[in-house]
Amino acid sequence: MNCRQRVGHSCWRDVPRRLAVAITVLVMLILLPAPVSGQVDVFMLANGGRIEGKWLNRESESPVSYEIALSDGGQLTLASDQVQEIMNKPELQLQYEAMMPTIPDTVEGHWDMAERCGKANLEAQREVHLRRVLELSPDHSQARHALGYSQVDGKWVMPEEWRKNQGYVRYRGSWRLPQEIELEKEQEQREEEEVAWRRRLERWRTAIVRGRDNRAEALAQLRAVDSPYAIAPLASMLDDEDEPEPLKLVYVEILSRFDSSRAAAALIDRVMTDPDAEVRERSIAALQKHGTKQAVAVLSSALQSKDNGVVNRAGWALGRLGDPAAIPALIDAVTTTHKIKVYPGGGPGSINTSMGSGGSGLSMGGRPKVIEQTARNRHVLSALTSLTPEGVNFSYNERAWRNWWAQQHVVPGVNLRRNL
Repeated sequence: MNCRQRVGHSCWRDVPRRLAVAITVLVMLILLPAPVSGQVDVFMLANGGRIEGKWLNRESESPVSYEIALSDGGQLTLASDQVQEIMNKPELQLQYEAMMPTIPDTVEGHWDMAERCGKANLEAQREVHLRRVLELSPDHSQARHALGYSQVDGKWVMPEEWRKNQGYVRYRGSWRLPQEIELEKEQEQREEEEVAWRRRLERWRTAIVRGRDNRAEALAQLRAVDSPYAIAPLASMLDDEDEPEPLKLVYVEILSRFDSSRAAAALIDRVMTDPDAEVRERSIAALQKHGTKQAVAVLSSALQSKDNGVVNRAGWALGRLGDPAAIPALIDAVTTTHKIKVYPGGGPGSINTSMGSGGSGLSMGGRPKVIEQTARNRHVLSALTSLTPEGVNFSYNERAWRNWWAQQHVVPGVNLRRNL
């Protein structure tokens, strides 16, 4: 059965599409004028003028003059010093210029030409016709949308205009709020300053560590640092495990001068991780000057660690800070439960002796068993008793501690029994 016999079947489904394509091609062939024969060159003159025509002596290697065939049939010769630049005019541009006199100055005429310019990628010409459409018909929605307009509250506005009205400004290729731009600039300045300070600090550190002739001057300059931009590089240097203790103590001394969350964070990190007791003590003393509130919050959170060593280090630090705000967190951490691995025989790979009815023998240690173990945290208890009135000590009895704390915060005159 051929296509002619299969009326209503699938072969007819493609007919509208093929017909539309054929019609579109035919219309374009009819509407577009015949290509302008030959090549058209544009001669940009030294005096600012321009002449269009065909360059006849193009093949000359070093022409002393330019022979030009004009579009009206005449011919012109220009001296080489009269011509500043020669450009070739694209074929589509020539077709467009040929059509211009035939375009009716109507909404339909300019809209049709804008559509054809769009298909030919003549964007500048397309915009000219779209804007003329709006001059003739301000509410032409298709032209508005083609130019990028949107309708907001019943009014046509350009996105750029709308953003400006909302307070946005163009910055580095995108629309940003002034506050965002200011923050970004501040961030960039801080990063640049921090890089510069890192270089200074490392230069002074090198002179001190290597015992150079200017080490005394370098140490004096280091001790005199008072710029907040030095905080980040100092914190990084303080975090170096191989840094000599005397230098670490100098860094702590400098950081103690800043009432800054970044400086406090660096000192808290030293309190919790530094292997040197003197560095930890100096860091605690610095936090008592600036950053106690921040330190209490961070260290109270550390009391919930799965690592019992971290819990006790945080408890010790909270006791040294001496802030009663830490009491509730300390009560919750007097005893903590941790999961630990227990290996048969005392450790991985150990050999266990076994006795049974069948005799004796040796067996390799088996897989570890995970068990929960409750730890009594003496550094936490010590901190807790140092922050409570003399004589108050419920040892590791968390319930007793909680009851006592609740009694300290009962509002006078409230009958708890009546409200239970």
